[in-house]
Amino acid sequence: MPTQDEVFEAADALLAGGQRPSRRRVHERLANGGSPDVILKHLAAWREAGRFKRQLELKDLPTSVQERSSALVKETRLLAQGEAALGWQQERASLDEIRRDEAEDCEHLLGLFRESEVKAEGIAAQLAMAVAEADRLRSALRSVKTSSGALGPRPSGIAVCRRCERSCRQRAA
Repeated sequence: MPTQDEVFEAADALLAGGQRPSRRRVHERLANGGSPDVILKHLAAWREAGRFKRQLELKDLPTSVQERSSALVKETRLLAQGEAALGWQQERASLDEIRRDEAEDCEHLLGLFRESEVKAEGIAAQLAMAVAEADRLRSALRSVKTSSGALGPRPSGIAVCRRCERSCRQRAA
């Protein structure tokens, strides 16, 4: 059977630990347990001695204070929800702006890519034309070389100069 001092010590320890002393909690703290009736009797004495600082609960307040407290809680919750909604709305607007910017950037990059494709196709066409022209010139050169061989040996440089000189004098005269 627990003594009054043992119950007081257990209740004080529970209170110091942030727990409300109850019959069950005090019983668990006592080494030898004890009768629930005895524990309740000693806990009542502990409370009467002023060692228990009872916390004020909402049900202990007058009805008008309870109603006003409830209204304040509801009003605070509504204000908090409004603030949260505004924050979400601003965040959503910011994300929408980022999405629009990214879409514009994507369109711009796609436009640049399309332009580069068109330029590459133009360059490829110019290259094909240049290759065809080079082939045509090579063929013409071969043709000239072949036909020049049919004319006989090429005159030396001095003979060409004398022929040019005679041709120039004849034109001048």
